[in-house]
Amino acid sequence: MVEISIDLSDNDIQYIEPGAFKHGKGTSELVINYNYNLGLQNAQNILNDFENKELHSLYMKECGIVIDIIDGKLFKVLKTSKLNILDISGNTIKTLAADAFEPIKSLQKLTISNFMYTSNFTFNILQNLTDFRLFGGIQKSTALIPTLDLSGLQHLKHLRLYLSDSTTMNIKMRELPHLRSLRLIDANDFEGYRHQVIQLLKSSKSIDSIGLDGNNLFKYTDHELCHLFENKSYVEGLSLTRNYLTHLPGCLFKGMFKLLVLFLSKNRIMNIQNDLFKDLYSLRWLDLSDNALMFMDPGNFAHMPTLERLHIQHNSFNCNCELIGLRDVLNGKLNKPKWAIGRLIGYFEKCSIPESLKHEFIHNYTIPWIECNSGLVITVSSATGGSLIFLTILTLVLLHHYRKDIKYIKMVRQARKHEGYAPIQDIPYEDDAFVSYHSDKQLWIQRDMCRELENGDDIKFTLMYDDRIMPGGSFFTSLGNAMYSCRKIILVVSRGWVEAALNQFEMDMALATLLDDHKDMIIVLLMEHIPKAEMSDTLRMMVKHNTCLKWSDNERQ
Repeated sequence: MVEISIDLSDNDIQYIEPGAFKHGKGTSELVINYNYNLGLQNAQNILNDFENKELHSLYMKECGIVIDIIDGKLFKVLKTSKLNILDISGNTIKTLAADAFEPIKSLQKLTISNFMYTSNFTFNILQNLTDFRLFGGIQKSTALIPTLDLSGLQHLKHLRLYLSDSTTMNIKMRELPHLRSLRLIDANDFEGYRHQVIQLLKSSKSIDSIGLDGNNLFKYTDHELCHLFENKSYVEGLSLTRNYLTHLPGCLFKGMFKLLVLFLSKNRIMNIQNDLFKDLYSLRWLDLSDNALMFMDPGNFAHMPTLERLHIQHNSFNCNCELIGLRDVLNGKLNKPKWAIGRLIGYFEKCSIPESLKHEFIHNYTIPWIECNSGLVITVSSATGGSLIFLTILTLVLLHHYRKDIKYIKMVRQARKHEGYAPIQDIPYEDDAFVSYHSDKQLWIQRDMCRELENGDDIKFTLMYDDRIMPGGSFFTSLGNAMYSCRKIILVVSRGWVEAALNQFEMDMALATLLDDHKDMIIVLLMEHIPKAEMSDTLRMMVKHNTCLKWSDNERQ
């Protein structure tokens, strides 16, 4: 087997003498690329020299070859050469005849460009072809749409169609069962190929790499884009660069669980929303460079635990509060050992806005806490202010409602405090208590109350009530003197007492001693249940804040 390799590329060869390569058994590889003035005649001289000799690989790229038609005659001399690889791209070819590659039908790799006409059977004869690369494509010369039939290439594994200088053509490629990689680049009218691509991706489950760069995919709806790629669980590499995409629909990468490499550079993407990459937990390389990115949701990184390389250079990141999540994720990754993150950050990217942060990197910029939590501060302040206003209003309402109670409690406390410091010997009391009652309780006063309190075994109290007042002066004067000469005033409260007019005078006298003399003299004895609604305000205050006892005839207590 011949293992000689000859490389004569970039030499500006203008003449090759016939027989220059005739000696020896042949060559494994001959490279004469970029000899722009070589021409057709010199190329034919080379081919003739390899008649009945081995030539496994032939590279004649951009050699200035201009030919009207390539038919079986051109490569006939290479019929026994065992040619596997042929590159004749960058030359000018008018027509590819149906038998153009018949003498070298054992080809496994073919690279070609710049031809106008081709037969439907030209390429299908290459049954062993595994790698087909078309640069520049077919040049339209008639009103008919050119056809490129690749459907017969059943062993094809790699298909690369670079169509930047090509007219729109009909490419038959719906069923290529062994295809592993597809590149359809710079199609002027991708719509003419879209349905073929969809069908090809459905029928060829072996495809693990897809490249659709420069096809103006921004023209398509979210649904149409998702229809191209979603649920392609077998794909490991995807490139969508130079498509002017401004946003990526959430369904675009759905079900692409095995995706390892994703190139999205040179688009116009402004935002990477949450969960866009939720199914890409095998991803290792993500390129988002040369976009218009202002924000990237940090939650996406939780779905990409194996990510090793991230390229985000040449974007327009807005280093505001919303970007802090991404900052912290990147900063956390950078703080890991180098062996743990690989090249997670392709290049450090600086903030684009605001102006004050343009010299800081997006992975460690700083921003005042208050600026990012102003909403929280406003909410807390509003809640606190609202609570204070509510409490103030509630306090005022309660103060208004209980103003009488508060005033009365204050009088009682002052009286009790005053009594605590007043010398007992300086107060001339004649009786222990004055009893105010209604006539319906007179018998109980005389029979029960006086007998129990005035005839006790250990302590004997003296009581004063209306029947015991010594006459002299007016009744009210005598009553007032009697009450004032007692230590306490006992109000025996019954329904009759509440309804009687005299009790008001006695309560006023008791209040006077409380207010003016600061004496807490009042003891309320409730003889029966009386609803508060039937009591006067003064009586309610006394029941609530003075000493109050309840009498029960059943238990005599």
